[in-house]
Amino acid sequence: MTPTEWEETVVKECRDFGFISFRITPAPDGGQPCDVVALGRDCSVMIECKVCKGPRFNLRRIEDNQILTLHKCLEKGVPFVLAVRFCSDDEHPFAGYIAGCDLADMLTDKVKSIIYTNDKIWTDLGSAMD
Repeated sequence: MTPTEWEETVVKECRDFGFISFRITPAPDGGQPCDVVALGRDCSVMIECKVCKGPRFNLRRIEDNQILTLHKCLEKGVPFVLAVRFCSDDEHPFAGYIAGCDLADMLTDKVKSIIYTNDKIWTDLGSAMD
């Protein structure tokens, strides 16, 4: 699955839950605050989508402008979600959705990667996420 296909999947899932959702087109310089915006009756959600070719997502793949968006969202009380699709071979995919506050904690704690194994998401520091 390509990153664009994953973004479209996330848009569809958000619509299935009653959100108005759409992809954000990258600026000419390639930057964008996030990949998907979902608008609901009581809240809006900024979603960053990433695709992995295995069970490990390296947090260095999160761009500076996306980290800035994360912190601005947290300051303003706007939900931010990291949607990671592990194992992009389509045979054993798993989607992990990580809340912005958890992601911010991971970045502060210097977590280097998120690992999917045994039906759980783990950090490289050994802690499981629910």
